[in-house]
Amino acid sequence: MRVVIFAGGIGTRMWPLSRVNTPKQFNPVLDNKSTLELMYQNLAGLVPDDKIFVSTNKQYVDLVSQKLPQLPPSNIFQEPQMRDLGPAVGYAIAVMNQIDPDEPVAILWSDDLIKKADLFRKLLDFAAGYLKQHANQLVYVGQQPLYADQNKGWIKRGQALKHYQGISMYQFLEWHYRPPLALAQQYFKSGNYAVNTGYFVSTPRFIMHLYQQFAPEMYQQISKLAASWGQKQHHKHLSRIYPKMEKISFDDLIVSKTAPEDAVVLMADLGWYGFGDWQSIKQALQISPNQNVTHGHVHTHNAADNLIYNYTDQLVTVVGCDELVVVNTPDALLVCHQDAIPDIKAMLKTFKQTELEKYT
Repeated sequence: MRVVIFAGGIGTRMWPLSRVNTPKQFNPVLDNKSTLELMYQNLAGLVPDDKIFVSTNKQYVDLVSQKLPQLPPSNIFQEPQMRDLGPAVGYAIAVMNQIDPDEPVAILWSDDLIKKADLFRKLLDFAAGYLKQHANQLVYVGQQPLYADQNKGWIKRGQALKHYQGISMYQFLEWHYRPPLALAQQYFKSGNYAVNTGYFVSTPRFIMHLYQQFAPEMYQQISKLAASWGQKQHHKHLSRIYPKMEKISFDDLIVSKTAPEDAVVLMADLGWYGFGDWQSIKQALQISPNQNVTHGHVHTHNAADNLIYNYTDQLVTVVGCDELVVVNTPDALLVCHQDAIPDIKAMLKTFKQTELEKYT
């Protein structure tokens, strides 16, 4: 099995830690490790270093190498321009297809936390074994829902196909992306849905077939890139072809068009949390509902249910306040109510073309 970890996003909802030059996946959030390092660590014992690849924007290549010095430099895909995940996944998969079209490849993200790493490795191994007999399928990975989360995608599952040591396989029926709260509550109560982690496993040959079927122009582009992989002229071709690709998500390009019979769902309680914003980190690390989640030099008094992350030598104190997010970095301080986290992205848009843009 091969693995591609995608680490090219910026993560504006985790400002001021996450910036254009230092996105969230490269910053320490747990045990002084970044989520990129934690994801790489999750694969230990299952996938050797030479079969792990990272896809990132070319400006973050040095950051990837700093965080993962054991990763071969040739295993870093350098996206010359942000074109969303349709081109990024296609480029990586086309290269995997050149290397071995029938060896399963797992597509993972660098900004998540998985608390049950042993079960996660078991699930990936199970998926790879399944694909040896069912090579022309996508294996989606779903988290057993913990609550009615309206900020995630949901996968409707059908008939149970197999159960194995905490892992269940189901027929795939359909997707629902970020449903309204009332619908998310219905999905949660029904027991017929998994929360979408965004991870999937398949063979390069089959994914390339889907690109050829649903995105023939991009199929030609990624095939040309793969043909020059490992050659001196590759980056010249990459800088010429990649920026011309359609800017589109992998879900819109491929997943939304895939027939239900072409996929199955693996479902388990992985202890998975998508670190999309500060609230998701608090939910992942909070042991009790009123616990403060802190990092660095922090002191609280008569305060509850706060997230306080301090990346400076200053002492940060929170007194008599509940449900706040406080993030202190050397040049910027964020203080907001947890319900206002979605407004961070909107605020940063107002920084553009002002003296504040340097803080983004």
